[in-house]
Amino acid sequence: MGNNENDLISVIIPCYNVKDYVRKAVDSVLNQSYKNLEIIIVDDSSTDGTYEILKEYEEENKGKITLIRNEENSGSAAYSRNVALKVANGEYIGFIDPDDYVDEDYFLNLYNALKENDSLISCTDIVLVDEKGRSNKWPYKML
Repeated sequence: MGNNENDLISVIIPCYNVKDYVRKAVDSVLNQSYKNLEIIIVDDSSTDGTYEILKEYEEENKGKITLIRNEENSGSAAYSRNVALKVANGEYIGFIDPDDYVDEDYFLNLYNALKENDSLISCTDIVLVDEKGRSNKWPYKML
């Protein structure tokens, strides 16, 4: 099934003190084969330089990345996700954690699964990768 560039997907990334991981996460979303994405990143008042890294990404990707900074640390990724949901314009919403990274066809595959099955939600298995690069597939179960 081809990708319909009319369907915008809003990708939300909540961040707090993740300077060592966030570049890989954001790069993996920027390099998606499905191109009609808006990336909304909410920094929860990081103190380790994460915000400065994200500011660079926003400046280099104007129109593609929206960066929001919470005035105070909420201590909750859910709070930051809800902040992003208020400005999201997508027909679909995707969530990525800042210490995650996704394959280049991640959103295309999820999108195609939605369309092929006339579904409202799509999910996938995850692969856990440790510090030494070893991985284990972990099936995600819907309740």
